[in-house]
Amino acid sequence: MCDSFVLSYKILDADTRVDIFNPGYRFRIDRSDPTTLQAIADVVPDSVHTVHMPSPVDANARITNLPLHMADAFIVAQEIGGKYITSANDHYDGAVLDLDEGFAVTSADCPTIVLHGRDKQGELHVVAAHAGRDSLLNKDMLSKGIAVPGIVSSGRVIYNAVLYLSQMGVDVENIHLNVYCGIRTGFYHPPDHPAHGRYNRALLDTCQRYGAKYGIVRDWDAGEVDMYRLIKAQAAHLGVTPTNVVFDDIDTGDPSQGWASRRRPGSWERDERNLVIVSRPKV
Repeated sequence: MCDSFVLSYKILDADTRVDIFNPGYRFRIDRSDPTTLQAIADVVPDSVHTVHMPSPVDANARITNLPLHMADAFIVAQEIGGKYITSANDHYDGAVLDLDEGFAVTSADCPTIVLHGRDKQGELHVVAAHAGRDSLLNKDMLSKGIAVPGIVSSGRVIYNAVLYLSQMGVDVENIHLNVYCGIRTGFYHPPDHPAHGRYNRALLDTCQRYGAKYGIVRDWDAGEVDMYRLIKAQAAHLGVTPTNVVFDDIDTGDPSQGWASRRRPGSWERDERNLVIVSRPKV
């Protein structure tokens, strides 16, 4: 087991903090086991009273408390250690965060994104979400060997988050996007893979055709894709100012950094996960 450590970031203009725990802490999420929820509640800032923990297993790009996505769902809340841990009766990728609310997700390569901006009255709006490959791109199109036009599809997670913020009155060019705890190197999609070659070639074609200037494809022959650059290209395509997209220094694909990675031999088998908590605590 690796040593435990945590990295913390503050998004000053969004009154938001991000805490990232490496797999040495052995965090996991089991909604039927209050002890796992208690462990997560214990590391959330004291003033945060509600923690959204949607399950991103389906990578369906939905945002829990977005009215459009909640029309056919209900929220389940458990009180754990004086905090409310919420999930839904469906799988989701993200949540809109009000003051004193948080978002928690375990991961092993999929980035966590935080989008934020102020409307014309100066009110702050924040969305946090899981941003796995299939949350970002239209899997059905890629599986059929079809490149995704313009690199971003309606109904995917970046699109949904940007749409929500713009509906709240935030000018798209003023939206800020921060990317945390994801894979940048070693994320391979070999174009000649016997089982997934058609999908992989469509993915690489999408990234190269519509996002070449961002260098998403690090190595075509190996099929190596940089998730952070993909996220930046999608946001820019939707009108977000590219300089407003900020990356952390984490690369879960780099074994020297000590993060959980599904792509690194042994890490997934050891049930290793990183824990990312995004919160808006009272100052």
